[in-house]
Amino acid sequence: MGWLVRFSTSRIFALFLFAFRCLAADHPDDSIVLKDGFVFVNAIVNGHGPFRMLVDTGTSTTLLAPEAAAEAGLRLDHRIILTSLGGEKPLPATFTSELRVGSAAATGVEIAIAAIGHVRKIDPLASGILGQSFLSRSAYLIDYARKKLWLGEDAIRRAEELPFIISTQQTSGRTIVPVTLQAGGPSWNLTLDSGASNLILKCSAQCPMISDPRSGGRVMALVGERPVLSGTLRRLEIAGARMWSVHAVLVDTDWPDGQDDGVIPSHWFSAVYVNGDARLVRLAQRR
Repeated sequence: MGWLVRFSTSRIFALFLFAFRCLAADHPDDSIVLKDGFVFVNAIVNGHGPFRMLVDTGTSTTLLAPEAAAEAGLRLDHRIILTSLGGEKPLPATFTSELRVGSAAATGVEIAIAAIGHVRKIDPLASGILGQSFLSRSAYLIDYARKKLWLGEDAIRRAEELPFIISTQQTSGRTIVPVTLQAGGPSWNLTLDSGASNLILKCSAQCPMISDPRSGGRVMALVGERPVLSGTLRRLEIAGARMWSVHAVLVDTDWPDGQDDGVIPSHWFSAVYVNGDARLVRLAQRR
């Protein structure tokens, strides 16, 4: 994917009621499609679809492309502010009667409408982004090895086999995990992000030491982009799981919300389980 790295958050100024229910486990549509490490699922919106959507644990917003929103019959009735590293952008939005993914359905999910050209560079069939406004309704488990997305009780049950356990922070629906970049060094608070292609660290004077530094790349987001420096970290450790010779992207700026130190891609692991209510993450390393 080169330098296509996505990270965004949104501030949503609306109150809503919702209901979430998990239906029969192992529904055939719980399967995922993997494209360059990115997870796509089929979603049904208000009985229409299916729409292929990027599963993005790093954004609080669920998005549909304009033509998909028209097909789903969405009636836009308010606006939200989408904030990313490039700035802010108002987007039209509405609440769904129902959004269904595989064996799970939720009502009252807020969906914003936006162009998703950066996602279609990964998968031309994509129609939207499935963010934390849906995912955070229950525990979820992304199993990259088995190509499955499990939600609710089924995710909780299957997560017992994942060996690495982390206590987390939850900020704006995002899951933030402590990561160590050098032995004895401080922890970096990174968002666990299925919508990111690279490890991204925001830093200026306190950047970690990297080898083979390279300039000239850019991080692209839903709103704007930034120049970056890239290189290789000697090691990275998260909950006892160690990785060596890790590619990293350094951004000499703060993200607008200032609530984390960057992002770590979830596709670096073979499986990722998140339970926001319990503030718990479980991981399995790739073999």
